[in-house]
Amino acid sequence: MTETKFYDAVLEAVTDRMGEDYQVNLHQITKNNDLELTGISIHTKERNISPTIYLNSFYKEYEEGRDFDDIVDKILSIYEETHSVNDIDLTRFDEYDWVKDRIMMKLCNYSNNRKLLKDVPHKKVLDLALVFYVPVQSNSIGAGSVLVHQSHMEHWGVDVEELYHVAQENLKNTLSPTLSSMEEVMMEFMDHGVARNLLSKEGGFPLPKEEEAADMYVLTNSNRYFGATTLFYDGVMEDVARILQSDFYIIPSSIHEVILVPKGVIPISTEELSEMVMNVNSTEVDQCDILSDHIYSYDRMTKELSCA
Repeated sequence: MTETKFYDAVLEAVTDRMGEDYQVNLHQITKNNDLELTGISIHTKERNISPTIYLNSFYKEYEEGRDFDDIVDKILSIYEETHSVNDIDLTRFDEYDWVKDRIMMKLCNYSNNRKLLKDVPHKKVLDLALVFYVPVQSNSIGAGSVLVHQSHMEHWGVDVEELYHVAQENLKNTLSPTLSSMEEVMMEFMDHGVARNLLSKEGGFPLPKEEEAADMYVLTNSNRYFGATTLFYDGVMEDVARILQSDFYIIPSSIHEVILVPKGVIPISTEELSEMVMNVNSTEVDQCDILSDHIYSYDRMTKELSCA
């Protein structure tokens, strides 16, 4: 079965299983890095949004021998798990006074998203771009969201700078930045304690003593989702430099977090670091999560972030 016929067969099977009270649709969706995916949505007249379930990975599983009916069962299971999440009433999406307190922003690669950015308001920063979105699931920021398009911005009668300003305020109040040593993050990952946030008031905003300084730090947000955006939160880079007491390199591990390396602690050149990033991106990181293939640098004296 070809990929297109597989998607059509899934659409027919899900439609039959759900019955006439449900509407089932296929969508072609452009994701981060201009990745084109095929998704299916299931909804009733009573619900104004529906989660999209992406089918591309299911087709790969089908090619590898997974039973078609088992795939349909899994899709319906995902729908049952996600459709009951409390959603936001999008009937007020055209009211800027209502939506402005919900606008967030996320970071992506400028060159790798040229198709997407043609229809999406954005702020170019270095070789990256900040785009804007509105979360639509109240208990999972960003897990379900509506990307802000040019038509939305024009209808609201605002410009990119206004979107950037409100997004900064909303992120500061909703998704605070977190900075932790790589060692503590790994320990937390293995269920051995909780990584200390060096940027929090509870963490005491400490300047680490010489013997406590780490070789690597992880910068993200409190939700660890679209966390690379914290690079462009107002004042965060200055705060990080004050904590690390050093200029530092930024390794773009993904759109969800970045790794900070104080200059001088690792005997490796910028070219070698960038080559390492490229290798990891090509072998370990999902295409839609890749941020950049090279590293960045922050100078604490000039307060400038630049491509290294």
